[in-house]
Amino acid sequence: MIDAFFQRAVVAGITGAAEALYPSNDFGAPDWRDVDMVERTLIWIAALPPRPRGQIRLLFGAIELAAPLLAPGLRRFSRMSTARRVALIRRWRRSRLLPLKLLGDSLKASTSMIYLSHPAALAYIGLHKTTDNPHDPLRVEVRPDALNTGAPVVTT
Repeated sequence: MIDAFFQRAVVAGITGAAEALYPSNDFGAPDWRDVDMVERTLIWIAALPPRPRGQIRLLFGAIELAAPLLAPGLRRFSRMSTARRVALIRRWRRSRLLPLKLLGDSLKASTSMIYLSHPAALAYIGLHKTTDNPHDPLRVEVRPDALNTGAPVVTT
């Protein structure tokens, strides 16, 4: 029963962070829904070894449940306005208090990893990747000039 409660908090924390960091936009970048942030983050968490799995669950559960203590107002993180969540994460990342800085940077790093591993996000920023596995659902063809930066090749 406690684990089910905490799992709901983890999902709400993931959702709140993803919506704040990767919102719907008018410039064409995929948003948090387009890249299935919540589902893919849960799959990633489940694939982790026990200790890091617990740490990542704690990260997302803690921001959801401890937000009333970390920010003025008695609202859970996912129930704050998107603008307020964005401002809060930015403030945590700039904080001189190491625990808050780690909290903000950990949120940004873990969600960036999930966001930028999706083909839609990679295509938007102009990167392409592939694997040798023809059954990999994330496999995309690489442009022949993908590694050509125009910079001269220097060998030593």
